[in-house]
Amino acid sequence: MATAGAALNVVTGVITNPTDIALPILISSMAILLLVPPTLFMGQKMTRGWLATLTAMFYAGLGLRFAFRGNDIAESTEGLVVMLIAPVICLLIQWLLTRRLLGQIEAALADSERLRANLEKQNRELDRSRELAEQANRSKSIFLANMSHELRTPLNAVIGYSELLAEDAEDAGHDQMLADIHKIEGAGKQLLSLINDVLDMAKIEAGHSTIHIERVQLSSLVAELELVAGPLVSKKHNTFSVELDDAPEHMHTDWTKLRQVLSNLISNAAKFTEDGVITLRIGHGELDDEPAATFALEDTGMGMDEATQGRVFAPFVQADESTTRTHGGTGLGLSLVAQFTELLGGRVELASTLGEGSTFTVKLPLVHDESAAPTT
Repeated sequence: MATAGAALNVVTGVITNPTDIALPILISSMAILLLVPPTLFMGQKMTRGWLATLTAMFYAGLGLRFAFRGNDIAESTEGLVVMLIAPVICLLIQWLLTRRLLGQIEAALADSERLRANLEKQNRELDRSRELAEQANRSKSIFLANMSHELRTPLNAVIGYSELLAEDAEDAGHDQMLADIHKIEGAGKQLLSLINDVLDMAKIEAGHSTIHIERVQLSSLVAELELVAGPLVSKKHNTFSVELDDAPEHMHTDWTKLRQVLSNLISNAAKFTEDGVITLRIGHGELDDEPAATFALEDTGMGMDEATQGRVFAPFVQADESTTRTHGGTGLGLSLVAQFTELLGGRVELASTLGEGSTFTVKLPLVHDESAAPTT
């Protein structure tokens, strides 16, 4: 206590003018009050904000009281005014800042709410549009799938009668008529093939495509493919060969869909290859660390650039518009290859160089796993 009293005497002896300490204390007190963040007055920190403000007011008053210790406060009008008004001004400034900040926060919250409402409205509209589009697509696919019999029956009749007329014309020696009948028969078969492609795609989209697993003897499959490939590759003076050096004897898969996958690949190669070589290589491989059969169809045709390779398996897509006009077709052949390969639990890969040719490789499990493959 004696030490504290001595220190106080030293301070009072040095400071002779109360304003020497009053002004610094006043500025310090106002700074403390103004620097208390207005956000402390909101939410869980409101109590801390008020306590900080009250503490600052206490020290401001205590400091001013010490500054005017040598005078009668009642006779020091300036000191009294400063002691009473300075904290009030600080609180008023802080209240105004807090009110302004709260207004900005409320406006930001209102904007956020409007944005959220608009986003929810747009999402509902997008969901509704997607549902309508999917419903329209399903309706189209169901219609085409149901029309399969009605479309195929008259075409089969045209083809059948053309074959009968061709036999009669051949027996009668009407060679000129026979050539015209063969044109009718060929056009009917081409139209039937296009319709089959469209209907197969419609069945897949409608979820009506099924698979029938059976034991497939690959030698029998190859013999049938050679019969199908002969007329296709000869149109543009191509040669077709099959290599079976490392081929498995049999596999368990869907015979019809595997035959269509390979037929579509051969047809595509024959369409875009002229005076070239088309080779089908069948061998062993792996698919997801499981034994698989590989079917690699290589051609020496026009090939594809990288941009075309990225979209060649999409429905109704060919190399470009001129390709469609020059080579014909619906652009569904390779899309069906990808779809059927996936149904059979396999994968199709493409390697191509523009101007040199293409190689399509289909990998299928030797034993189809019906529980793992995506069937529809």
